[in-house]
Amino acid sequence: MAFTKRSPWVWIPVMLLAGLFFGLVVMLLWNWLIPNIFNGPTVTYWEAIGLLILGRLLTGSLTGAHQKWNAYHNYKEVWKEKWAHMTPEEREALKEKYRHRCGSYPKKEDDGGTTG
Repeated sequence: MAFTKRSPWVWIPVMLLAGLFFGLVVMLLWNWLIPNIFNGPTVTYWEAIGLLILGRLLTGSLTGAHQKWNAYHNYKEVWKEKWAHMTPEEREALKEKYRHRCGSYPKKEDDGGTTG
């Protein structure tokens, strides 16, 4: 049986222990740094757990980074597919659209082989 195909019941205790460990790390770091640097309050263990959850909700929305990575690569693949099916005129029109939209993109000048 592959490591990634194990039962979710195996991962629940592992994730719970990891969360408890990171809560302890956050509490220790907070209580070591914040009172000394900013003259702020110390936090209890459960407040540190709350800070972890709050930070995750505000920055990650409880989705993993791998999901964002996969979404980026899926987006790239979609555009590669679109680009492959475009005619040269459609490609040039798209480039021109993004030149105007994103700022000055250097346009290739073809002088037809003549010199000034």
